[in-house]
Amino acid sequence: MKKAVLAGSDSYKLCFRYESATLEGGQFEKPLVVAEFPFPLECGCIDFHEKWVVTGGQGIVIYYLKPPFEPHRLAEESLQWKTLWYPNKSLNMFPEAIVQVDDETVRILIDVNSENAGVYDVNVYTLETIKRM
Repeated sequence: MKKAVLAGSDSYKLCFRYESATLEGGQFEKPLVVAEFPFPLECGCIDFHEKWVVTGGQGIVIYYLKPPFEPHRLAEESLQWKTLWYPNKSLNMFPEAIVQVDDETVRILIDVNSENAGVYDVNVYTLETIKRM
């Protein structure tokens, strides 16, 4: 399967292949894995100031762009990233679109065919979530 570009910024490209997302460019000599999911990746965005990346598959992964830049590992915790809605398998939260609203907030469209369909605002630092619709 070919890789595809989800988002871009001045320094980076956010790419994906099926279940993993990589960040290319900037100070990285080789692609850095910023998210892995047990299901295909759907969407993502790069912060306007290049401080974080958010990707969506089954739930979301917020990856903070600061050293030591450790690669994301599925179902593991780290100060390098936070996850939301995964691995809680009781939630059907599959993002279809992610856009940045301000320096700390992303707006996420959840699958319109799921019981949790809606538009949610998520604070990338606190994970505070507000359902907008």
